[in-house]
Amino acid sequence: GLAEGPFKLAGRVYRSPAGADRLEIDATTALGSFRLSGDLSPKADWQGTRLSFEAAGPSLARVGRAADFAGLPDAQFSAAGEFELQAASLDFRDSMLKVADNAFAWSGQVGKVPLGRDTDLRFSLKGQNLRDLAALAGRSDLPGGPYQVQGRLRRLPAASRFDEVRGQLAGASFTLRGRVGD
Repeated sequence: GLAEGPFKLAGRVYRSPAGADRLEIDATTALGSFRLSGDLSPKADWQGTRLSFEAAGPSLARVGRAADFAGLPDAQFSAAGEFELQAASLDFRDSMLKVADNAFAWSGQVGKVPLGRDTDLRFSLKGQNLRDLAALAGRSDLPGGPYQVQGRLRRLPAASRFDEVRGQLAGASFTLRGRVGD
């Protein structure tokens, strides 16, 4: 269900001085605020559309419940970044999601079919307490303490490939490289 209570929604499409059709949407509800803006592609399938996004709110769990998605933390969140629509993927640039003291950053292609063959993503994940991250996955058996992981995920036919994955968890360092089959 949608958020209940007061809301504000504003938007416009206009021709920029450079001659591109430009989109701007701003929304504020009890769940938080959202902004989407950028240049629209003139192509019928919108390929080449480049948009930036921003979102923030007091509780990611409330957003999840409104979208019928359980298990998200009841913590303040913010997100920002850019993406471009392509035929088989969304190409992200300098994108980040922060939930409480946890930050996930990513750039690269995410296949329109989830983890489709067009996925090639560089990522980093860091936070002050590994238990907070574990709780997102429904786990309570991981140690506490700061953590940091970064690397690259590519989707291959019938497998996922992890390259240059390095991290520190619970005071230990690790490196990961390899394929995981479907």
